[in-house]
Amino acid sequence: MQGQNTQAHLVLVPNPSQHPNGDFSLQPAGLVNGSANGAANHAESGCANACVTERSGTAFTFSGIGAYHPGLFEHLEVGQSAQLVTLLRQAIAQHRVTGEIFEGQWHDVGTPERLEALNAQLQAC
Repeated sequence: MQGQNTQAHLVLVPNPSQHPNGDFSLQPAGLVNGSANGAANHAESGCANACVTERSGTAFTFSGIGAYHPGLFEHLEVGQSAQLVTLLRQAIAQHRVTGEIFEGQWHDVGTPERLEALNAQLQAC
């Protein structure tokens, strides 16, 4: 991870068809912008003009792959549960999350149906 203030580094991917609006955008310097509600929130957060992204304002999908500094979780009590997206939004607001875009082969297998479809596709090869 870059810089000692960085709390997370996320791998973003081009948006799959079932998630066309994406999750986060990426500044040229590698800082992550946005929230887990996608690019539409940029205007609501006052980011419409300030968020310069690598692809003309494009939001990308969070792949589920990331590296996390222990500081991201330090305010949680032992055994306390928390949603990762909430912790990431807080760190993003503090400019403490970096990211990169991965354009290689990636499949969203977030539902049993998508996993089954991918397995069928791979078996057909």
